[in-house]
Amino acid sequence: MIEHLEYLLNEGEPERAWNLCRRGLRRYPRDPDLWLFLGDSLVDSRRLVDADKAFRKAVELRPDWGIPLAKQAEVQLMEGNLERAVRLAEEAHELDRSLAHASYLKGICLELAGQEDGSAFWYHRAHRLQPEQYFVPARISQQRFTAEFVDVLDGLRQQGIIGDGLDQGSWTVLDRVDPDNPDLAGVSLLSFCHLVKKPGSRRRGGRVRRDAAWVERGYLFRRNNIRECRTPDDLNMQLYVAISDEFESIPGGRTVVA
Repeated sequence: MIEHLEYLLNEGEPERAWNLCRRGLRRYPRDPDLWLFLGDSLVDSRRLVDADKAFRKAVELRPDWGIPLAKQAEVQLMEGNLERAVRLAEEAHELDRSLAHASYLKGICLELAGQEDGSAFWYHRAHRLQPEQYFVPARISQQRFTAEFVDVLDGLRQQGIIGDGLDQGSWTVLDRVDPDNPDLAGVSLLSFCHLVKKPGSRRRGGRVRRDAAWVERGYLFRRNNIRECRTPDDLNMQLYVAISDEFESIPGGRTVVA
């Protein structure tokens, strides 16, 4: 069952994984592995409150296990609770100093707190512990980041994924998600970008298409995008996927016109 759960999650089937976990837990309600996979399936479905409960249950059943604590830390980052994420990541690391995921999350927490030198230590440590899964994010200059961003925007406009009105001047590039910005209230600290939307998509002639959305402006979070890049050459594709996925999540999909 565990191998099948891993397969479903890797294939992007969180609902099927969730159903399988629920069936397994009816027979084995005290199996911490099933609770862990239940939490993973809920994270992938963006049901973060329930995911946190599942990871807490795994911790309760196996208190000496660092992985569910690290997973809880990740959920707290998604929910914007940096202080609690730091504490949970540290607890996971203290339980198991060989746990690469705990080191990686400590790196993210320090980076989000603006301590990039300290975060680099933990990224290197995670990479040493598990080099096939974790890597040290590439170093990318502000100049290159801006150039790649402009190139991606041009490509997305040419493909009709975004409208001509949403040019570079309609975007704000921040190093990190700023929780004090009203536009970003409730946005995950791990988000790659965020679109400020209004219901209905404006169209020529003053008509409004109600099944889509009008994008007023966008935010792009530099550090979160760079963290996904092994080398600077990965940045263009990372930005393309991050921005296009955000637009395609809007009701009305690719037809949105800014």
